[in-house]
Amino acid sequence: MTTATATAITVIPAITVAPAPAIAAPEAKPPDADSQRCACCFTERAQDVAATRTTTRDFFAQVHPGHSSDLEAAALVVSELVTNAIQHGHGPGTLTLIAHADGLDITVTDPSPDLPHARVPDIEDGSGGWGWHLITAACDRLDAAPNAAGGKTVHAHLPWV
Repeated sequence: MTTATATAITVIPAITVAPAPAIAAPEAKPPDADSQRCACCFTERAQDVAATRTTTRDFFAQVHPGHSSDLEAAALVVSELVTNAIQHGHGPGTLTLIAHADGLDITVTDPSPDLPHARVPDIEDGSGGWGWHLITAACDRLDAAPNAAGGKTVHAHLPWV
């Protein structure tokens, strides 16, 4: 078994890999026999956002091919969650993707204990504020909680369309 990085992908049958406590969100659905899992690490570098999007697209092409609208929604949610982790988490983090029959679980961890929240988007100077709203619109479940490592875990479930 190989280890995935932000620029490489490893697809592992989830039944053989138990998620680590630090990356398991309270609302995350446990993997079943048909689930597939992918995990990678990212740093504070902005280019890691693009690398996690690529990892997501590669994983998605293997587990849910031919569904371009689901793919773009997954890439958007991953991009926003990882961007938030880099901008507000101030340290390295992890991205875990688990494909289930009903959708994709996306879990992001970072070292900050500060839980995310929606803010009013800034339409004047473009300083952001749209991410949490976009994630909420795309996903049917979204939660954040402190994790055992002292940071936080954000979990989103993106249903297949």
